Amino acid sequence: MILPTMKKTQCLELYIITLMDQMFILVSPIGNTSALTGVDHVKVLNTKSNDTIFIYMSGHGSEGFFAMPDSGQIWGDDLVNALKKKHDALAYKKMVIYIESCYSGSMFEGILPNNINIYATTASNAHEDSYGFYCPDYSSNSPPFFTTCLGDLYSISWMEDRYGLVVK
Repeated sequence: MILPTMKKTQCLELYIITLMDQMFILVSPIGNTSALTGVDHVKVLNTKSNDTIFIYMSGHGSEGFFAMPDSGQIWGDDLVNALKKKHDALAYKKMVIYIESCYSGSMFEGILPNNINIYATTASNAHEDSYGFYCPDYSSNSPPFFTTCLGDLYSISWMEDRYGLVVK
């Protein structure tokens, strides 16, 4: 689970999100945990019919797929089919999926049913880029020691608004 905490740094007028704990979930395309034998420290989402699930995916994407950090892609059709199977198995009550990548809307547009209790929100529509923010060399707000973008325009907008953060 990713547990973000906000703290104001002494040297910068900016808030930094630090990750207290980071969990990566390794899944097979069809959710078959028996296919993961021999894999150490497998994290499995074992949910029940009264559970609420929040899924956050941030990375790179293109039309129809989301790129995985190590290799390969998750295709929109495959993701939606897996979600339908979870729904049919009564494996959740409600689900929120937040995808932050270019073309992230293509993961759901026209293929996610509206009757399976899933709210999906994406950083971009099916045919557009999303935009990294607080990136090295891209913003006058970025300290020189940044080596990666801290967020996407989509996420930092609602977080700064929600928490009343003002970056100068």
